[in-house]
Amino acid sequence: MRSIGALYRKRWLRHVLWAAILLLAAVSVLPEFLPGIWWIDNFSHFPPQYLATALILAVLSLGIPKFRVVAILILTLTAIWNVRALYPFYSGEAQRSHTKGDSFRLASINLLNGNRDFERVRSYIQDVDPDVLVLLEYTPYWHEEMEVLSRAYPYGERHPQPGSFGIALLSRFPLEAQLERLTPDGEVSLTGVFQYRGESVSIIATHPQPPMDADRFDRRNRQLQALGRRIRSMDGPLIVAGDLNTSSFSPHFKEFVGGKLMDTRQGFGIQLSWPSFAQPLMTTLDQCLISAELKAEDRVTGPGIGSDHLPIWVDISLRPADSALGE
Repeated sequence: MRSIGALYRKRWLRHVLWAAILLLAAVSVLPEFLPGIWWIDNFSHFPPQYLATALILAVLSLGIPKFRVVAILILTLTAIWNVRALYPFYSGEAQRSHTKGDSFRLASINLLNGNRDFERVRSYIQDVDPDVLVLLEYTPYWHEEMEVLSRAYPYGERHPQPGSFGIALLSRFPLEAQLERLTPDGEVSLTGVFQYRGESVSIIATHPQPPMDADRFDRRNRQLQALGRRIRSMDGPLIVAGDLNTSSFSPHFKEFVGGKLMDTRQGFGIQLSWPSFAQPLMTTLDQCLISAELKAEDRVTGPGIGSDHLPIWVDISLRPADSALGE
């Protein structure tokens, strides 16, 4: 005869398992329906983790004597919901077979304002050898340390400032760039135009507020909305790059991208980039988005450089005119 203590422990474990199943379903689905609540939206950033958790809970649920089918059904639907979010990044036209010289390379690096691993960052830039470079959390310290790049990147604009929102946009191509604040309480962006193979390519480098509370959540969203309006009014090849402080999975990101831009992750995998110090919790804050006139030929998340973000680089080419029109 089983002891009362053993029965109690088994019942308690079942309750914990059911709570985990229902909580997982809630955090997976609620951001889609309640995106205006800042802390709920922050749950939208982790579909890979939710999918892995659903699979683990499904195995554990085999030990539930009652309502096992219901538990498995809830977890199956939860898994499908999260696969739906991940699938676009593993489908598409990605091909890492382009010929050197057919594309230009853009790199985006969130330096982390307190990072002092200057040499590792410089070595990464030298190894990747980008043609266009976006630097975020660009402080006066980083401005001094990056002066050595001036010869390799003679064009662009640098806006160092203390804290987390200094920014630089550097280029080997002749580039006209200017600072712009898209909303009164937003952070500055850099907008510019460079010439590539006879085409004018517009670029916007940006770094909105992190949504750590309701106020900063609203400020981030207002900046993304203003940027979205600006993008929809622009014609021709366009790139938006930087730390958008929202993942590819958030409803706010999807609204911002709309039908105008494509996430360069598509076809290359999700390429998690933050937080680099807690890999099981990583998501996709570092973005490079392109318009239909452009094509991502390759996309890679780089190694650790002392920042809480991993750097990214993307090889980008011009689509033939008839191909872009057909998108």
